[in-house]
Amino acid sequence: MPGLCQFSPDTLLEHLSPLAEKGLKSVILFGIPGRKDSEGSSAWDEAGPVPEAIRLLKDRLPGLVVMADVCLCEYTDHGHCGPLRSDRADPSG
Repeated sequence: MPGLCQFSPDTLLEHLSPLAEKGLKSVILFGIPGRKDSEGSSAWDEAGPVPEAIRLLKDRLPGLVVMADVCLCEYTDHGHCGPLRSDRADPSG
């Protein structure tokens, strides 16, 4: 999609700091995990890119509103929004 960028946590701050200085108020983070499984367990990995980025941004840009996508589709190996239960997605986990 036009205008969207992908950054790793280690490069995120250098791109967002100038924008925050110009008035950027909020961001939403979407993660791309290093591994996927049927439960989407990388989504709650404290060492994952989204939790790492949230901690970094809240520490260095405390006034920035930081949101995170909570859909598991990017984290599951089957691509559904939650774990599969009886061949149906269960977004409640």
